[in-house]
This record gives sequence, structure tokens and C-alpha cells, in this order.
Amino acid sequence: MKVLIFGLGALGTVFKEFIQPKTFLLIAQNGYGNYEKAIQVIPKNQVILSRIIFGARIIEPGLTEVTVFGDDVVIGQPENAKI
Repeated sequence: MKVLIFGLGALGTVFKEFIQPKTFLLIAQNGYGNYEKAIQVIPKNQVILSRIIFGARIIEPGLTEVTVFGDDVVIGQPENAKI
């Protein structure tokens, strides 16, 4: 699912019933700030945060090309919560 930063708040109310104990939410964003919103409705040990800063273009359906890297891709659980 893709939501914009201002749409993440609705995530909990719309999709909470689908979040089971073994379900993980991976937040992929080009900055920070959504993790705090997500853990208000989903247990923090089920939320994985990633910062992805790059540009890409679609060459054809199913094929993309990364055109620029702004920084390293970072993926993890920011509070070291047991997963």
C-alpha cells in the first residue's frame, strides 16, 4: 500500500483489522516522521522504518531504473524493539 505522509494517520483506522501479531509494516520514505504516527496504532515491534532517497524512472511496466542516489538506503527498527 502507498500513502502520502498526510495519509498515514488513516492507516490505523482503515487497516488495523488486517494487522495480525506476525504482520509487519515497512515504512519506506525519503525522510523521517511517519514512524511516530504508525506506532500510535501498530505495535512498534511490528514497524520497520526505511529511509530511501533516490530517484527512479519507469522504463516499461515491470522495469525501472534508479537515476540518482541521494544517500544510503537505511532499514531497521529505530528503537531496537524485539521483532
